[in-house]
Amino acid sequence: MTTRRTMIRAIPAAGIALGAPSFVLAASANPSRSDVAAPYYDPLQMFKTVLTVGLAQIPEVGWLVSAAVKLLWPSDKEDVWLNRPGFCGGSNS
Repeated sequence: MTTRRTMIRAIPAAGIALGAPSFVLAASANPSRSDVAAPYYDPLQMFKTVLTVGLAQIPEVGWLVSAAVKLLWPSDKEDVWLNRPGFCGGSNS
């Protein structure tokens, strides 16, 4: 009785053909795609990460100091509470 395993052993090209479609697709991809934006790295966020990781290494209280820095560090994200209608400083107030 011929099994799939014996057929693949007997015909080495069959094993290559099974993996060829993904290999051919990867080889034909254009490496200089213009639709992919380069990642943006914020130096202040990187500094915050390095600082909080370093502070977390302090024995006994490092986790607390690190958490305090994370909470008190100013965020560059838009404050969603200020944009609520009826809230102090929001539109329609």
